[in-house]
Amino acid sequence: MFVQSEKVAPEPRTGAITSHDPPHKTPLLKSFNSSFSESLSNIAKTTTQTLKESKFFARFELYGTAIVSIVDMATDVMMITLYYRGNESGFALASLLCVSLNLFFQTFAVYVLNMNLGWKVQLRELLLVWTLIKPGVDAYRVATEAPMEAGRKIKKHEEMTLFRVVEMIFEAVPGAAIQSYAIFFSTKFRTSAAFLALLSSIGAAAFLSALMSYDYDTSADGRRVRPQFYGYIPASKRLKVLCFSSLFFISAFNLAVRILACFLLSSDMTILVSVVASELALYFSYKLWRRDWTYWTPFNGVVGALVTLLCRLCIKLLADWCAIVQFRHPNEVGGAYFSFSFVLTIALGMVSVYVYDDEGGESGVGKNLDKDTVMIVMGSACLGLILSFGALAMTMKRKYVSTFLSLQTSNSYCQQCFTERSDDEGRFAIFDFNEAKWKEDIGVDVSIWVTERLPVWLEEIQCCAGTFWLTHQKLSQIPEWVVEDQSLICTT
Repeated sequence: MFVQSEKVAPEPRTGAITSHDPPHKTPLLKSFNSSFSESLSNIAKTTTQTLKESKFFARFELYGTAIVSIVDMATDVMMITLYYRGNESGFALASLLCVSLNLFFQTFAVYVLNMNLGWKVQLRELLLVWTLIKPGVDAYRVATEAPMEAGRKIKKHEEMTLFRVVEMIFEAVPGAAIQSYAIFFSTKFRTSAAFLALLSSIGAAAFLSALMSYDYDTSADGRRVRPQFYGYIPASKRLKVLCFSSLFFISAFNLAVRILACFLLSSDMTILVSVVASELALYFSYKLWRRDWTYWTPFNGVVGALVTLLCRLCIKLLADWCAIVQFRHPNEVGGAYFSFSFVLTIALGMVSVYVYDDEGGESGVGKNLDKDTVMIVMGSACLGLILSFGALAMTMKRKYVSTFLSLQTSNSYCQQCFTERSDDEGRFAIFDFNEAKWKEDIGVDVSIWVTERLPVWLEEIQCCAGTFWLTHQKLSQIPEWVVEDQSLICTT
């Protein structure tokens, strides 16, 4: 009587799984698998491209830095020979002294940094210095993240910076100054060879300056830990090249303006000495006024005072003469003061042309060097400096422009490394800084944090020896006053 109606299966929705379809062939999972595969493919391509770019820039730094150092040294030797032949032994001895000081301090640094690693490592590093390829090898080690040998006193990045600073302070910058003075002093050194040597010295200083800023900004650790400061160089390869070129020309034109200005003012040594002394006095007073004089490195007492004075002096001189963009860092010159020095350099260049005496004055510097020619050269250098800085501002990420105007102190920066981090490894970096930068303001908070976390760390060290971020060497960085029960650290 009743006819059982057939059950009609409802039409499956798009993406629904039916009993007739294998799970991996349903529309929804097909779409997911396709998107997932595409994502993996994009990640693989991006990773491969990043690795290729990393290797490319690593090779570029290795060969570029080595070539620049060798060419700069070769031109220095060439000019020393020409000075002796031209009966200008003063210029020759001054140039020879710069080369000798550069090699001496690099050799001394190699000895200090590798004194616990054995004579074979020391000999290897010394050969890198004496063959003039040490800066290039250091750059390659950093770019390829080469493993750090146990027993080294400082990180690879810090070692690379140290040797570059030594080369710039003792050879590249003073070498360019001596060669410029010789050109201004005597017409017989206004030759193609002399100008080539001068360009080589300026180029070497500018190249090392640009590399220093570029390496710090593209460092993975820097961008991860302090993204507010590091990361202004875009990911695009084209923009990277433009940024690096801008950094290079900023340093080159800035150095050219400074050198020319100083020797135009040297016709009256009183003015020159007053300008240099006033700049240093103003900077030191600024740091003292903001209670930011102590350098960030963890050295105290007499050693700490000497390190502070030496570092403040060297960093200030390099920032003024080479305009190293990295030195706008709060731990160094600071953003606002870096920009102030940049403007001061241009003003100094213009004023020096105004007061220049093309008769050479009492010193004879620049005699027979036409004032109109000097004006054109200085104007071109200042214009090149402004355009280079503008090119950097146009190619860099916009949010980092404010770092050039920042008034943040080193004390504030060091404390933020603790207060703005929540992970133990990141907060522990507070012990990399001098206590004077943070003890008064957050010392109690640091002590409470260490006291609470220390038992956990000690357990992790026992369980995960060799893989845990905290090592016995790092534990030794904790000052005694931070932990009341020092036996906890001593027993480890």
